[in-house]
Amino acid sequence: MAGPSATTPEVLPYDAKAQAEWLHAFRAAARKDADKLSAQQRARLDPLDADLAWLQRVEDSGRGKDRTFLLAMFSGFETLWGDASSVGRGAVRALRGIGPWIWEAMAPAQAATALPPGDFARDHAAFDRLSTHYGGQYRGGIVFSYRVAILIVLLALLSRLAHEIGLDRFGHDIGFYLGVAEFFVVVAILLFYAVGYTPAKGARARGWRRLIGRGWRQRWLEYRLLAERFRFADLLRVTGLPLADAWRRLLASHPGAHWLERHGRVPGELWHERLFLARIAEAPKREASDDFAGQFKRLLGDQRAYHHRVEQRRGRIAHRLHALATGSFILALLLTLSHVPLMAEGVQKAILETWHWSPALLHLVKGSIVLGAGFLTGVAAAVHGTLATSEYAKLAEISGEMVRELDVLTKLVAEKLAANADIAALTPEVEAFCRLATEDASGWSLLLRDKDLPRGGH
Repeated sequence: MAGPSATTPEVLPYDAKAQAEWLHAFRAAARKDADKLSAQQRARLDPLDADLAWLQRVEDSGRGKDRTFLLAMFSGFETLWGDASSVGRGAVRALRGIGPWIWEAMAPAQAATALPPGDFARDHAAFDRLSTHYGGQYRGGIVFSYRVAILIVLLALLSRLAHEIGLDRFGHDIGFYLGVAEFFVVVAILLFYAVGYTPAKGARARGWRRLIGRGWRQRWLEYRLLAERFRFADLLRVTGLPLADAWRRLLASHPGAHWLERHGRVPGELWHERLFLARIAEAPKREASDDFAGQFKRLLGDQRAYHHRVEQRRGRIAHRLHALATGSFILALLLTLSHVPLMAEGVQKAILETWHWSPALLHLVKGSIVLGAGFLTGVAAAVHGTLATSEYAKLAEISGEMVRELDVLTKLVAEKLAANADIAALTPEVEAFCRLATEDASGWSLLLRDKDLPRGGH
């Protein structure tokens, strides 16, 4: 999906107070509407209300960038594994980022950047900010859980093998303390899951339920879809129709959304679609600018460049993580094979007599092999879990498909401009582009609909 990445948060110029007031008016009108939203869809407006109140507090305090632990962890993860040069340089960049992140957390307020042009700039900015925040929380939670799951494996093995590898010399209860540490690490993972998971009926923002099940994944994906639609809402002015009618026609003719979101639905059944259509219906009617063709061509180029970078970065992450998991599994297998002969009494006796090892040294070697094999197996499992939950390989494919589709649109637009076609002649290409943006955002919802935060690293 286009827009600022969770790895590079921007200072976004939203107006949370005005947007909260608009939301309250929208909810009041929706309650009186004969075609009412379902109770479940109406409940989805509660988290948005709470989030706009949070944005207003952020505005009032003058804060700029998001500064959260999980967002920083996700940013470091993508820097480490997605750096174009090497993993080593990525690690250096990730470590260098710790200092600035701490400094920014203590830095004074930042001035907001200027608004981009368009009637829906503030709407886009607000939902982009919220999407960036919750996307960082959700994906950072995945990275945290699987990284800490490796620590759990290590603590469990050390607790079990404390005597064999000589840790008991630091204290007779070292195995017990390691077990206690393992318990608290598991609790930390479960705590992040309890706070951020998405309930079956969606996140709630009232009562005690607002403290758990905050629906990071749900909020990220729904806000991202709204951000992308508001980003490109003005484009359909080229059709000459009222903007809401133009978008309603496009959404009704978009079979992908019917299948991705729910087969057989009608435009406006989902809360975020109803909100989007109601908001753009209030915009004044305007004609497309004289430079619309040039602006649209540049937009296609920018989107193509963005998705190409994303395809390359996510492809590198998927390839490198897969190589790490495979290598860890092979090394674990080799260590396991080397440990099997050491289980035989005859082999142990031969080693003690031939190499003049002490029984304590032999126990240390055996314990270290088991520790290494178990740790590497945990690494392989955690990396595979990260890949399966984050779907980096499939997301890279989606961005690759977007690049190819944008190349086709760019060629068609260039041909029409070369033939001196008027602006209205670009309507099919503009509608196709808006469909692509919707399909991209909706495709994430489909792909990640069952990819919630991991529980206990599983």
